[in-house]
Amino acid sequence: MQKSVLVTSPNPRMASIAIAIALVAPPVHANTGAPVRALLADPAQLAAWLRDHDPTARAAQAKVEQARELAHQAGVYPNPQLSVGVNDIALGVGNMPPPSMDPNAQMGPGPTGLLQTSNLAIGVSELFEIGKRGPRREAAELRTREAIETSIESLGSRLSDATVALGKIAYVVAVRDVARQNLDAARQLEANERIRLEHKDLAGIDFSRIELDTQQLEVELTRADADIAVALAACTATLFADCNVEGLDVATLDTAAALPAALTDPPRAVADRPAHQAQRLEASALGQDAVLADHRKIPDPTVGLTYTYDNYNYSGS
Repeated sequence: MQKSVLVTSPNPRMASIAIAIALVAPPVHANTGAPVRALLADPAQLAAWLRDHDPTARAAQAKVEQARELAHQAGVYPNPQLSVGVNDIALGVGNMPPPSMDPNAQMGPGPTGLLQTSNLAIGVSELFEIGKRGPRREAAELRTREAIETSIESLGSRLSDATVALGKIAYVVAVRDVARQNLDAARQLEANERIRLEHKDLAGIDFSRIELDTQQLEVELTRADADIAVALAACTATLFADCNVEGLDVATLDTAAALPAALTDPPRAVADRPAHQAQRLEASALGQDAVLADHRKIPDPTVGLTYTYDNYNYSGS
């Protein structure tokens, strides 16, 4: 008995929806192995699994968070500057005597104490940028959108790899099941034909041919088991969790995402790819960087307020 099986790729629209759901859905943590059947049937669940377990997808998501924080920082105003200063600290002996009403008073050393000559100044100032904050904020927001598109591209690539790995497991399991059924049927046939051989109702050469066919099916079953081991190793490397074949059969392939009824316009599909969107956003961000560089020639005024407390009260001060 022979059966044919087909592994279909996921619907591109469904894959995009799955990626979007994975980016906003809460994290799902699992302590057990990967649920192969459930992940193969639900692209959104597979995307969420990869988002939580795949280092590449997690790194891309971390870059999105970094870009968002940089965009938030680019939108704030500069911090006000606080300044504190102490001036007129006398070192050594002063040359100005203290004031006196007696014209015959002797000239003596001037004031030298810290509280007699110094003055304390404290102030706050604010820088007002002209023509710079807008381009800097726009460039940061564009790079945030670029990071999101890059994250979608990364997760989409990993989703494609994972779908192939899961589909490969379902395929080789179906092939193994078919090989096992064929081998069981061949062994039953061999047992029946052996009875005919013992009753001289079958030629020995014909029975030998049946034995060879049975041995060939045994080899095919062994090869199918080896293919399952390889597929499981590839699945484990892709999903970063142990994969198993429990519950997988030919019907599993029918639960996978179906092909779209109509293919998307190829030029438009290529132009709308996240990688191309990220390139366009980066080009726009570089344009804003150029605007910011050009606006640096505009001087930025600084407005401040300073209070001075003067201790010097000699020589008419």
